Amino acid sequence: MAEKSEKAEVERRITVVYMMIIKGASSAEIVQHAAQTWEIEARQAREYIRRANNELSRQAKIKRDVELGKALERMTSLYSSSLKLQDYRTCLSVQKEINTLLGLYAPTKVQVDDWRSEAIEYIRRGELSFEALADEFDPDLATELFRAAGVPVTPGAGATKDHE
Repeated sequence: MAEKSEKAEVERRITVVYMMIIKGASSAEIVQHAAQTWEIEARQAREYIRRANNELSRQAKIKRDVELGKALERMTSLYSSSLKLQDYRTCLSVQKEINTLLGLYAPTKVQVDDWRSEAIEYIRRGELSFEALADEFDPDLATELFRAAGVPVTPGAGATKDHE
C-alpha cells in the first residue's frame, strides 16, 4: 500500500510543478520550491520538471489535433451554408482559410539562418564584442561581420552602433 501512496505523491508533485510551469515559474524557482517544500535534491526536482514538460508536450499535441479538427469542421459547415446561399465570396474566403489551416500554400518567404546571420544579430544587439570575435576567429572576419551588422569597429573600446 505504501508503494501506491508514494506513486500518488510523486504524481501530485509533478502536477504542482506542471502548474508552476504554466504560471511562468523558472526552473530555478521550481528547484528551490521543491527543495524547501519536499526536501528533495535538485536532481529529483529536475526530473519532476522533465516529466511535467513531457505532459505539457503531450497535451499540446492532443489539443492541436482536436482544435484543427474543430476548425476544419466549422469551416466546412460555413462553406456549405455559403454555397447554398450562393455567397461565392464567402466560399472563396472560407476555402482560403481551409487551405491555410492545412498548409497547402507554399511558403512566401524562406529564411535560412546560418552562423553568420546569428553572429550579426548578436553584434547588433551589443551581445558580441569585436575583441571576443577577433580572439575566437580572426580580426578580418570580425571586421567583416561588424560591417555587415552596420556597427563601426573601434578597437579596444568595443562596438557602438551607427544608428543610435
